[in-house]
Formats: sequence, structure tokens, C-alpha cells
Amino acid sequence: MLNSSGIHINSLNYLIIIVGVGGTGGNFAKELCRLVSNFPKNKDIKIVFMDGDTVELKNKSRQPFVNLDITRNKANILAERCSTTFDIDIIENTFFLTQKEQLLDIIHNYQDYLPIIIGCVDNHRARQIMHDVFNRINNCIYLDSANESWYGEVVCGLRGNGETILQPRAYFFPEVLTDSKIGKDEESCEVRIDKAPQHLVTNLQAAVILLSFISDILIREKVTCNMVTFDISKKFVKAADLDFSNIGENKNV
Repeated sequence: MLNSSGIHINSLNYLIIIVGVGGTGGNFAKELCRLVSNFPKNKDIKIVFMDGDTVELKNKSRQPFVNLDITRNKANILAERCSTTFDIDIIENTFFLTQKEQLLDIIHNYQDYLPIIIGCVDNHRARQIMHDVFNRINNCIYLDSANESWYGEVVCGLRGNGETILQPRAYFFPEVLTDSKIGKDEESCEVRIDKAPQHLVTNLQAAVILLSFISDILIREKVTCNMVTFDISKKFVKAADLDFSNIGENKNV
């Protein structure tokens, strides 16, 4: 149900799929597990880590990995560490997202769960796939984080009963759907040197905003805004108000 405080999310079963567990996704993933580990048992929450990348020495500067993790798959090591630390089950997927079936198959296996796709990737090829999957599912939440060195935004797309209630990233940034740059899985090792290193604090800020969205959904059972923008250099964070004129009455998921 929609009211002045947000859109009500009506579910006890959640499937949270984190696509990309590097700078933003990795920091978000471990704090998500901390949050979920303290939840009452009346909510059933499944968590998936998806990433085909391996840990490199340079990743230590802004990602939750250490020397012993180097050469290991990021999804694997983070799932192992979070499962042990927080005593929760993590489903790991050690592949890059390259086709929609990867997400659709996971979602199909948990049909009684509300899927929440968390995009923490550095290429639009993967975002195009997540956008496609989002539009194919009747009930779905799609959070997508993107940032440059100092600034960025998190966009929350929402579908309920086959209708798009809140628009996803591509509505605000249409270049997402037309960018044809290669995906992370197709880059050579030489190309995959940090071309524009992202600031640790920027990744942490994006992770905190993602966590605040998830906290609202799981604890307060609502979505309160469509997009949050931030600029670390200016100490600026702003949430865009919901546009009720485009949403209509009595919307719920």
C-alpha cells in the first residue's frame, strides 16, 4: 500500500542476489549478513553472492579481502567468511553475469520469495541483463549502485503485480541500455588494471546507502525513495522523494 511514508512491501520470504562483490558489493555483502543474522525466524531470507572475479593484490585498498585471499574467487571467499562469522547460509555463484538465464534460474528456484537484485557492477553489459530480468518478473526490487571517484547514486526500481511502480536505473540514465563496452569477463588482465581507481570512502558510502534501502525493506517493510545521490567531496547525500503522481493509489508488493 502506498502512503506519504512510502510503498509497503508485503513479504516474509526474500531472495537477495548481490551481483558483484568487489568494492561496493563486498562491503555491502558483509554488513547485510550482519543485519540478517540478527533477524527473527519469521522471515526467511536467502542470500546469493555472484561474481566471477578473483582477488588481486590491488583489491586490498578498497575491498574486504586480505593477502591470503589472493587468486581465490571473490564470491567464494566472501561467502565462506560470512557464513562462518554470522552463522547463516550463503549461496555462492562464481561466474560473471553474462546472460539473463543465470538470474532467472536462481529466481525460478525460489518462486515463493520476493527477489531483490542488487547491482554492484562496473559495466553496463551486466546492467542491461539485470534491467531485462527486472522487466520480466511480476514482483521484483532492483537496487543498482554506481559511482565515480567521489560521487555516485543508488537507484531503486520496483515492480508489483506485473507493473513497474518505481523506474530502474535505465529510466534515469538511458545510456545504460546503449553502451556496448565489453563486460568484465571479456577484459584481458592487462586491461583490468584500475583505469580510474574508486575511492574507498565512496564505495563505503554506496554500500551504506544500499544497506539503508535493505533495512527499510526488511525491517520497516517499505520503500521510501526512488534514488539517493551522494558526493563524498562535498559531504552531500540526498534522497529523491517518491513521485506519487506517477505511482497511483494502493500500490503494494
